[in-house]
Order: sequence, then structure tokens, then C-alpha cells
Amino acid sequence: MEKINTAPTVSRTRGVLLFAFGSTKYGEMASNLARALKVTSSVFDANGRINSIPVTLICTAEAIATLNDTIRKTHFNEIRVMDKSIHSYKGNPRYYTRTKCLMYELSPYDDTIFLDVDTIWFPDNGNNINRLFDRLAQNKDDVMWQNSGVRNLLELAAANQRIDYWVAAADIVDKFEWKRPFMVQIHSYFVYFRKGEVAKNYFEHVINIHDRAAEKEFVFADWRQVVPDELCFSIAYGTAGLDITDDMQGFKPLFQQEDWPNMRPCSDLAKGKNRSEGEKQDSVRRTGKEGYYGATLVVEKPCNDWKVNWDSAYSQFFQGGHRYRRTGDPQCFQWKNKT
Repeated sequence: MEKINTAPTVSRTRGVLLFAFGSTKYGEMASNLARALKVTSSVFDANGRINSIPVTLICTAEAIATLNDTIRKTHFNEIRVMDKSIHSYKGNPRYYTRTKCLMYELSPYDDTIFLDVDTIWFPDNGNNINRLFDRLAQNKDDVMWQNSGVRNLLELAAANQRIDYWVAAADIVDKFEWKRPFMVQIHSYFVYFRKGEVAKNYFEHVINIHDRAAEKEFVFADWRQVVPDELCFSIAYGTAGLDITDDMQGFKPLFQQEDWPNMRPCSDLAKGKNRSEGEKQDSVRRTGKEGYYGATLVVEKPCNDWKVNWDSAYSQFFQGGHRYRRTGDPQCFQWKNKT
């Protein structure tokens, strides 16, 4: 039986979990993101040593082939190299989305934030990763994702509507035992969870739903011929009986490129300058700040504005003179398209 830390938040471990599988570009993205998280969270302790948020990388060997020893030691607290079977289902190695469904058991932390590695983390505008952890720790929800709100499954099925891109409500309403007939439209590039019975049970539902989908037990839109992990996360919300607080419905700590055709500079995004007044109020209510913590990419090839933000944000984290800089600090990797 898993030993779960039920101590007060202050004595619980916290850290960031990243995944990189396949191409070296994912390992390089993870390196830049980890560096950014380290720089923006670094503080001096009572003994004058620099402390920063722990970052664990789960990866395959080929994904980190271009990361030298200095990068591996300075950007990550732990690198766990996994066999390719980690993203296989019944011998089929294409089920790499299944690995995301296993993040609960792969995380070494009591409290975890998972981020997709194609995320730009913004220079600190008061919205660093520790403040985000603090904000989420104060909330009652043991699991939280970037999301677009809660949907009533029965109402959507009656109206013959889709839950989101992945599935029509009528195709799943009778396929599962629903503790609550609701789904959250989840974006799994940001996931937070606190280890405990609630989160453990939720992720057990997630992996079960993935495997049922892999067996074609219900109709859904696949993603690159595999099961979309976001679909599994969304259905599990209802089958596990989660009920997130109202003020976390629509929680969006990351800017999503496809929301606007052109990105503003990350300095503006971090200050919330691209948001309407209503969006600003929602952001303050949900995160305590007006700005985004970072930006995430959901398309294969980013617009030029995305690349400019990538270069400008990460160049700051790799410049000399920062208190976190160490001798032989390694290079910033340039953006590479995911295709």
C-alpha cells in the first residue's frame, strides 16, 4: 500500500514533472523549461545556498542525447531514463499518451505540477512557480488542470452535442458508471495534483479509461492514431466523482497560442495586457494575479511571434550575471518544430 504524506502543506515535498520521449527536440525543450523554472524560483537560504524548485525529467535515452553532463546536473534534480515500454500498450509502442496517464505514480513529489515541455515559462513578474504552488495548495481541489469549464454530460447527450473535439456526449453516456454526470474540458499541458486517496483514485480511473479506449470500447476521435490523454482525464473527472470548486472552473495559468492568431510579447502576457476586463477579473479570482505564468503550444508549427517569445524569454534565463548562473552554464536550445 502506498505511503501517503498527510502532513501540513509546509512539510510536503513539491516539484515539477516533465516528460521527454522520442526526438531530441523534446529533451532540449525540457532543458530550457527546467532552466527557466530554476531561475525564476531561485532564492538564497539561511546558509547562503541557492534553492530552487526541484524538477524531475522522465525520458527515454534518445530524447536526451544532446544534453551534456552540465545540463543534466544543473537543470534537473533527477533524470529517470525509462525503457520505451513505458509508452507501450500490449506491445504497441505508439501509446506514448498513456505515459501521461501514469504521472501520479511517476512523480516523486507529494505535490506535483506537470508541464508539457513545449511551454515557455515567463520571466518572473510575481507569478513564479512557487507562488502558483502556494495558490493551489490553498485550494481544496486535490487535482487541477488547465481547463475550459465543467460540462453537463446528460444535457449535452440529449442535445446530441460533443463534449469537446474528442467525443460526443451520446457516445459515452452509457459506457461508464458516472458518480457525477459531468466532465471538465481539460487541457493536459498543465496538471497539478496532491498525492492522497482522492488523486490516487482519480488517476486509477484515468488509466482504466485509456485502456478501455485502446480496446475501442467506445467511439472517440483519436490523436495520431492513439488515445488522446485529455479525453481520459476529462471522463475520469465524472467517473471518479470529482467536484472542483466554482472558482477553479476555467482555470488558465498558461497562455494558449491558438487562442489568438498573434501572440503579444511575453512581457505583456505576463502582465495580462492581452486580456479583456472580464478575463482579467477571472484571472485574479483564479490565480490571484492578472498575468499568465507561461505560454503553451498546441499546434505543430508555431507562428513567428511564438518563436520570438521563445528566444526572448529563454535568452534572459541564460544570460550571465543572474544569481543562479553557474560556471560553465550551458547553451539555450533554439526552437524546433514538433513535426
